[in-house]
Amino acid sequence: MPRLYLAGATLEDLSKTPQAFLSAQNITINSNGTIVNSGTITSQDDTHITASNITNQNGVMTGNNINLNAQNTLLNQSGDITAVNNLKLKAKTITNIASEQTITKGTNITQSVGSASNLQGDNVNINAQDITNTASNITANNLDITANNLNIATQQNTTDLKAGGGDNYSNSQSTKHQGSNLKVTGDLNISADNINIQGSKVAANNANIKSDHLNISSVQDSKATQMKSSAKGLFSSSVSATTKATTTNIASNLTANNLTIETTKEDINITGSNIDAQQQLSLNSAKDINIKAGYNGSLNESYHKTSSFSLGGLVGIGSLYTSTEDLEGRIKKTAVNSTLSGNNITLNANNNINAAGVNIQADNSISGTAKDINIQNVNNTDTRYSKHKKVEVSLADVLGTIAKNPLLLKKESDGKVSLTLATATIDKEAKRSTKTTVQLSNIDAGAGGISLTANDKHSNNKHADNNLTNQSDNNPANQPSNNPTNQASNNPANQSDSTQPTQPQGNINLTGVNLTATDGDINLTANNNTNIKAALETTNTKSSESHSKAEIKFVIKNEYAQIIPAVKAVKTAKQNLSKAKDAYSAYQQDLAQQQTQLQDLQAKLEDDIGFIEQIDIDEMSELVGDLQADKKYYQTNIALAASSLAAKTTALAAQLATAAASSGTYGFNAGIEFDIDALERQLQAQQTQSIASNLVANNININTNKTTTIVGSNLQANANNAVNANNAVNTVNTNNGQININSPKS
Repeated sequence: MPRLYLAGATLEDLSKTPQAFLSAQNITINSNGTIVNSGTITSQDDTHITASNITNQNGVMTGNNINLNAQNTLLNQSGDITAVNNLKLKAKTITNIASEQTITKGTNITQSVGSASNLQGDNVNINAQDITNTASNITANNLDITANNLNIATQQNTTDLKAGGGDNYSNSQSTKHQGSNLKVTGDLNISADNINIQGSKVAANNANIKSDHLNISSVQDSKATQMKSSAKGLFSSSVSATTKATTTNIASNLTANNLTIETTKEDINITGSNIDAQQQLSLNSAKDINIKAGYNGSLNESYHKTSSFSLGGLVGIGSLYTSTEDLEGRIKKTAVNSTLSGNNITLNANNNINAAGVNIQADNSISGTAKDINIQNVNNTDTRYSKHKKVEVSLADVLGTIAKNPLLLKKESDGKVSLTLATATIDKEAKRSTKTTVQLSNIDAGAGGISLTANDKHSNNKHADNNLTNQSDNNPANQPSNNPTNQASNNPANQSDSTQPTQPQGNINLTGVNLTATDGDINLTANNNTNIKAALETTNTKSSESHSKAEIKFVIKNEYAQIIPAVKAVKTAKQNLSKAKDAYSAYQQDLAQQQTQLQDLQAKLEDDIGFIEQIDIDEMSELVGDLQADKKYYQTNIALAASSLAAKTTALAAQLATAAASSGTYGFNAGIEFDIDALERQLQAQQTQSIASNLVANNININTNKTTTIVGSNLQANANNAVNANNAVNTVNTNNGQININSPKS
């Protein structure tokens, strides 16, 4: 395939002044092959280049009007293409991308992003099946983009540095994103089947973004270090290790005077990003509008271990061996709310609006319309954990002790005398606590107020209502979940076949939300139910500790004397078995009496004798059922007692045999025994606190066709407060939340 090279360049030459220079009043280049420019092409009027493939690598193209037409690919890599008037790019695939460079030195790897590519013109038109703008810039007065797939993305500067090795090292890694920038002083029009905007900036005076499916998301920068050091001596060793890591949410930012975002087939998804319009902001989705928070995170962990031997421990001076192990760590996850702002904000979804961790601020008005509207808080988590262990072993000065006083042999019960040879203590502690705090969603409007409408035309269908098994309009427990991920209608993973009942839509669910319209009104209209609830903060703590002490003893004992405690143990086991059998016999008698009484009550009810009612029968049946359920308990007790008796009897037989075997020494034996004393504790605790949802406005109007449920939340209306529902309003107080309805002007 023929190629036209206007200049050659290596990676080292990309930042240097190119050697090739082509200048003319008008430039026209036609090729059936590939055109590669690494120099300068400049025209006073028009530049037209047509080829199978066009590459501008670190090259410069300038002119009054520039028209680049590639049958296959058009690549602008760290290049500048600038038109005073019109810039038109057309190809199957158009890529505007910065260069990258990877440097490897030993075990160190660095990947860096080079100069951004730039597309600039008064009127810029870009048309392709696939368009990718990565870590590069497009600047125009008016910009039109048409594509099947449009990706506005970032490139990563990364480092992976390593020093040392083995058990002594210092490692670090980092990732930093370089985003794209689209800057339009006039009108921006984007039309594509799929649009993905990641960690980038898009700014315009008036922006109209239309797609089948749209994702606007953040990216995460990260840093991490790992350090480990160790030391070993003749009688000691130590190890220390630390790990630190952070992640930072890098938002996408879309700003305009007037901004319209629309999908024609699928969802609008916004994650950890900011959408700002000085005047009108409109989001219109063919299905769902999903808005989620991004997250920052951090990890800090330290570990230390030491061990040592002491020669003094051989003669009973201090510890012979000591070991300590300590681990401390903390993991934090902090939400970064997505934000929508403007003078007037309109959200319309043909299906649902799901928002978790969002700030919506309008100078005038906010309106939202969908089948279900679910707005809720997100949670921040802070986890702390620790583990500590200490082992200590000491030898007793046996010879010295006996030499000083032979009578120091310890006399124990059951014909034993002993002398401690060594002791060991093991102490362990572990603790883990997780605190979950609430980060509220906030919706704030001016004089135009807040209006949320949830309306599904099928929700009042009587057939749909009949399909709701165990549904009670007055029972809050049967109301739709406040969590969008738990909505059967929202989450495909929760969908089942058509035979399963479907939850009616037309609900407004607000959990952990502040709605504020101090100079305007709040209007909530739901075709089904409205639920306003508090969010929960929790603190979970789990801890455990164990303290063990072991002694190694030299023991002299008389085996005949050991027979007596063995006989006592058998006797006690027999008594326990007898008690278990007696308890079971009494239980059987009681059960038979209650069953007879139940039959008598049933007969009297059937014969209408006395004042027996069905509720009496039900209570007696429940009592008999509970007694029948206790049968296994008594049978298990008998089995355990029988097993204990068998074990004690076996132990007695073994002791008799041991005594017979030691008859030659008149029943005396000498040997080593281990004596272990252990204490274990475990603690698990949970604390909860509710964080109220708050509605503050001049007037608050809540209109539902079914039930309005308000739990642990505050409603403050400075003028009037009206709550209208076909069913009674459920007002529920919690330990941590009180419903307040204040209306100074009624």
